[in-house]
Amino acid sequence: MKSFAAIYIPYIKRSLFFEESADKYGSMYIENFGATRKLIFKNNPSGTFPKFSFKDTKSTSISNHVYLDWVKQCILQIQQGSFSKLVAAQYEVEGIDSKILDWNNLFQKLIDRLPNTFVYLFYLENELWLGASPELVGMVEDSVFTTISLAGTRREEDFTAKEVEEQSIVSQFISSQFTEKNVNTEETTRILAFGSIQHLVNKYSYEINDAFDFEKTIHVIHPSPALSGMPKEKSLDFILSNEPIQRAFYSGLVSLTIDEKKYSFATIRCARFSANQVRYYAGAGITKDSDPQAEWEETLMKMEVLKKAIFSD
Repeated sequence: MKSFAAIYIPYIKRSLFFEESADKYGSMYIENFGATRKLIFKNNPSGTFPKFSFKDTKSTSISNHVYLDWVKQCILQIQQGSFSKLVAAQYEVEGIDSKILDWNNLFQKLIDRLPNTFVYLFYLENELWLGASPELVGMVEDSVFTTISLAGTRREEDFTAKEVEEQSIVSQFISSQFTEKNVNTEETTRILAFGSIQHLVNKYSYEINDAFDFEKTIHVIHPSPALSGMPKEKSLDFILSNEPIQRAFYSGLVSLTIDEKKYSFATIRCARFSANQVRYYAGAGITKDSDPQAEWEETLMKMEVLKKAIFSD
């Protein structure tokens, strides 16, 4: 069975279906974290999922001890001046029986419960990724490029200095990429809800011309400090070498062109299904003021929002 995909774009309120393509000029591509793997897709107008099969997996959850050690390692690197921020990810594994799951229903349920997010479903190598991401990397509509800086997580709107600093690092990074542009920036930081949790967000946009290179621009941004850290390339290398999980398509990238508009999203807030297990992925932004146990609890909060959105009746 070839790979296939289904996505929902909140900006146009449309679901789209795709199948893997050998043509490098397909209408959509997905990329794993670190951009070491890229898959090309073309539109499938059927609007349905083909029949597919799963494989068994034998994954185990990342323990609290392992994750706290990883966060402490990140904090030490920051305190030593190597980074201003790092993102520490983990996953939690639960047993399931994939035979009883209705993928059309689960995909639509995420759209209904998290309607302002990019919802995605990828079938890759006998596993299935399902997620709902609030992370816009970039879009082009009506000759305007738009991106956001999104970071900081709280259950309520009582953001501390730590969350403000975390989001500020992302904002400064985004701003620094467009110093030669006439950028329209939101003056006030907004609060964006994702289920029962809140994030801080700013929007940036500027007019473009025919010479604008969308793919180059989004790769300048992605993975932003919201997903990797700062400095960007150095943090990416550090995570790939030291993080206790392989992120694969968690915090990867989806880019597509539809109706002469371009969209790119980061693949966060996701679950990875096999025949017998589901892995829930989440990460937390680490700064010099991070508390390791609080970061662990933040990742569990993010996972819980996705679990409830997928499985609650």
